[in-house]
Amino acid sequence: MCPYIAILYFLAFLFRRPICHWIVGNPVAVLRSGNRQGKWLDGFSLCYALQDRAFSRLGRWLTNGSFVCNGEELARVYRSPRTTSAVSSTIQEWEFALRNDTCLNEKVRILFVGYLRPEKGIEYLLEAVSRLDARFSWELEIVGPSQFPKYREDLEQVAESLCIADRIRWTGYKSYGSPLFERMRAADIFVLPTLSEGTPHVLVEARAHGLPCISTTAGGVPSTVRHGYDALLVTPRNVKALSHAIERMIEDNRLRQALIRNGFAAARRQTLDHFVVTVRRELDAQTKTASAAVPQA
Repeated sequence: MCPYIAILYFLAFLFRRPICHWIVGNPVAVLRSGNRQGKWLDGFSLCYALQDRAFSRLGRWLTNGSFVCNGEELARVYRSPRTTSAVSSTIQEWEFALRNDTCLNEKVRILFVGYLRPEKGIEYLLEAVSRLDARFSWELEIVGPSQFPKYREDLEQVAESLCIADRIRWTGYKSYGSPLFERMRAADIFVLPTLSEGTPHVLVEARAHGLPCISTTAGGVPSTVRHGYDALLVTPRNVKALSHAIERMIEDNRLRQALIRNGFAAARRQTLDHFVVTVRRELDAQTKTASAAVPQA
């Protein structure tokens, strides 16, 4: 439980090695989004996250390093002359699969993929689907491991209280690749009701498999998608807006097809190869800066 970032940057400063630091998420925002493991443990975790952030900023300044941040929100938090906002991804071109349309069957298959953690806001999705117009036939598949058993139990109780438990499929963990992509290709709409994010890989992966996407505006999501162009965005915890967005996606064929088409094209600009180019550009810039600082014979 020592401050690892402080030690890392101290050694980098001591041996004059600049660091390209990839900032993935925002643990401070996550811990402030709601109760996770009790008041005292959450408070201790928040203090640890804050010191980690402070030492990262100080360390970058001391070593003349750079930050590559997942999304504009994190880029503002870690603002510096050497901060770059990026959309990280692990998907590659050969894994893409385009569809022209979804929601063509009588039952609409809604999909969520992610860890079952409080900051994912899954309870708001459950309430949103429970409010869908009775003329829509739907099922919700929740794919992801349960990291907080109590939270999973609470979600099941919410589903029971809303009388939708028989429409919820708890699929559990699916490994990256074909097992996960098969679930995406079988779905009609992807929904991410998250309360805190960097730039979620799953939004890139869903669009790469022809899924029209709905998400909240949390964290770096607006850096990944544009409202009305390649996804529909709503504010976090807004159940009414989320439910309306799902109904709109089901009913508006032209909108849905445009989101699929634009989302597929946007995802092709957010592949692993594009992210590697961003990181290499930062490393090359650091190498040039370091070389210029060395006295020439």
